[in-house]
This record gives sequence, C-alpha cells and structure tokens, in this order.
Amino acid sequence: MVLELHIWGPAFTLPSIDPQCLAIVAYLAQTVPKGQWVLVASSDEGLSDAHELPVLLDDTTAIAGFDNIISYLCKKAKKDWDLDNHLKNARDRADVVAFTSHLQSHALPLLDLSLYVSSENYTITTRPAYSQFLPLPTPYTIPPGRRALAKSRTSHLNLSALDLDHIDTSQLEKDKHASIIPERLRPAGKQTVTGLVKSKHSTARFRLDALVDNLCEPLAELLGEKRYFLSDHQVTSLDCMALGYLSLALIPKVPHSWLKERMKSRYPTLCAFVQRMVEEVFGGTVAVEAALSPSPSVPNTHDQGVSLPWQAPPQTTMIAKAATLISSLSEGLPFSQSRIITDTPSPKHRNTDIPAHSSSTSLLLPAAAVMATVAAAVGTYIVYPALVGSSKKEEERTLEDMGEAGSLLAGLDFGGLKADSNGSREGREGKVGVGPEVDVEVGVGVDG
Repeated sequence: MVLELHIWGPAFTLPSIDPQCLAIVAYLAQTVPKGQWVLVASSDEGLSDAHELPVLLDDTTAIAGFDNIISYLCKKAKKDWDLDNHLKNARDRADVVAFTSHLQSHALPLLDLSLYVSSENYTITTRPAYSQFLPLPTPYTIPPGRRALAKSRTSHLNLSALDLDHIDTSQLEKDKHASIIPERLRPAGKQTVTGLVKSKHSTARFRLDALVDNLCEPLAELLGEKRYFLSDHQVTSLDCMALGYLSLALIPKVPHSWLKERMKSRYPTLCAFVQRMVEEVFGGTVAVEAALSPSPSVPNTHDQGVSLPWQAPPQTTMIAKAATLISSLSEGLPFSQSRIITDTPSPKHRNTDIPAHSSSTSLLLPAAAVMATVAAAVGTYIVYPALVGSSKKEEERTLEDMGEAGSLLAGLDFGGLKADSNGSREGREGKVGVGPEVDVEVGVGVDG
C-alpha cells in the first residue's frame, strides 16, 4: 500500500503554506523510498479525528501530526525510516528534543505575526496564496479562521497593533488639507503602526527584533559552520523542523518584511542553511500547478518542484462543498462546539491507529440545525403572502356574502356607512343612524 501524505497546499514557491507540513514533507523525502509514498495537497483537515494537517494515510489508518507520523513510520519500517537512528550520543538526542520544542514555541508566533496578524501582509500575500489552492467556497472561510487562530496564539505578546484593519488617517488628513492649508500650518499626522513597523528605530520594531533574536541566536550557535545542525553529513528530524519554520520566515515576499530583514542581517548562516535545504530536499521552487495537476506535460525540472511525488487531490463534489459551507456557518451558532486547531499534536492524539474518517455527529448536528432554519425561513417566505391575502379578503366581506339572511339584512337601511361608487364609506349627511327612520309630527298646543 502506497502511503499518502496530505498537507496544506503550496504557497510562496514552497510545497506547503504550513510549517509542520513542510517539516514532514522534508522528513519523508529523505526516508521513504520513491514509489512508496505520494504527496497530496488536499488541504482537508477532516481526514482524521484530530482535524489537523499533515495527515498520513496508510490504507484505513490515518495519522495526524508531525510527531505521530514519525513514530508511525519508525514502527512500520523498524529503524530504516528513522532519521535520528544514527544519533548515539545522548546529548545529541537531547538537543533534537530541546531545539524542536524551541522552534515550535518561538518560531510559530513570529510566523503568526508576519503572515496573519499583520493586516497588510495577510491581505496582500497570505490570503491570495490560500486562494490559489483552496477549492470554493473554502477561500472565504479557512483563511479568516486561521488568522483568528493566529491572533489568539499571539495575544500574550501585546502586539495586536500589527492588525491594521483601518485606514491610514494621517495620510488622508494630509491629502485633505494639502490644497487649502499651507504646509507649515498643516497638523502633523499621527504616527501609524505601519510607520512604526517600517521604522528601524521604533519601540515596536525593537520588540519584534528581540523576538527574532530569541529564536535565532540559539539555533545559529548550534549550527555554527556545520552543514546541518548536528553534523556535516547526516540530516536529523531537527533539520526538517528548522526547514519548515525558517523557510516560511525567509521566502515569502511580504510588504512588511521585518522578520526576513532581521534574519538576513544578523544570521546569514541560518539563511544559507534554508536556501541549501530548499534545493536539496524540495528540488527548488514549487509551482502550484505542479502540485494540484501533476502530469507528464509538466517539464521535469527542479524549478517546477516535480522531484516531489505529487498526486492530484480528489475532486470536491457539490455535496462536499455544501457540507463544508454549512459546517463553517454553523460554527457561529451558540450550540456548535468550536474547534481550536494547533500546529503541535496534543497528547490525546498520540495513538497512531486513528480511523480515517471524521466524526459524523459533530458535522451532522450543526448542519441539520442550519438546514432546518433555512427551510423554516423559506417556508415563511412562501406561506406568509397567502396568509396576508386571506386576512385582507376576510376584511372585505359584506352582509351579502352571508347567504339569504345576509341579503335580507343588507336590504335594510340602518343608517350606517355605505360605500359610494368610488369605494369610499361615508355617513349619510354626517348623521349616524340608530335604526329605521320614523316620521313623527310634534305639535305644541297652548290652552287659551
């Protein structure tokens, strides 16, 4: 059985937009022989009960998460697929564990800030990248959800001001008054966060640079002048993890590239490591078309990234698209259980024998509720006009509509309101009758 590795789709000329997916792609590319695995940019989190990517499918078994997949591969192929098997030194094994944890805890917040929290970077670079590989309607639901998750993960850093979902008011005011107020009398606009991030001497920029240093200094010291982190000849799982995170810090072209600038100016050895590993492991740049529609017509060159065993993702049916949309909409309902997706596997998902299906109850209950609500709304829209029309007809009924007795009563003049030829109802001579009219002569006699 050929192993299937399902990941988030390619972006920024890399095989995936997710660091954990990039790390596991690098691991399998150097352990599992060609022909025994395929790479699928399905971007489908529902392939396992963990609801996260990457996911490795082996027949009916689904394994989610970087650590779980490595454990499964090592158990499946003994030690042949274990990149860390050659590490005999206990210190080296401890370094792998420690620095892997260091990367996950320090690099992930930086990627969140750079690619998701920063509004301009997200709007111009990250969100369009998702649109290139996600099937409709998921480009309207998945990127905002992942951005919200990134904001929640970085809220403790107190750098939410990078979320620039507002207009640069200082520039608007400057343009507004430029033609009528002399320059020396114009009010000085406020310093926006965009300007603060661009400035290398701002407090915000100092804080961001400090976060980059906390990540890169220990890594640069460990790497030194070696080719890989622990040796010059053998790759480890730590190298794969570092490639996954650091490549997303260096390669994406974003408007506010404070992360890339700091790394290039202070840590050239780490930058060289990333560039070298991208060429060796991924085969150079990866085109989205080569991943989503691999075919013999695509030239077999490193520039297309076809050295990776890409397989076209399954076509999404209309029913699946509707279910995805309903599931996304139902997450905002009060009874719906919200799901927080993390990039690090949780302990409860350590079991590698996970059935390859998603929970039907969690999807069907919200979907049924939404469909019932929609059906009720449509039914009300259709039935309401009929009810209103029936009510109006009831109001227009007269005595003549009540059979023979009604016709008899209609012939009597009770002095009430009558409808004239124009349909208006007026009282006769402004009087209100109380019954049949009787003429009575009244005389006044005076005894003489």
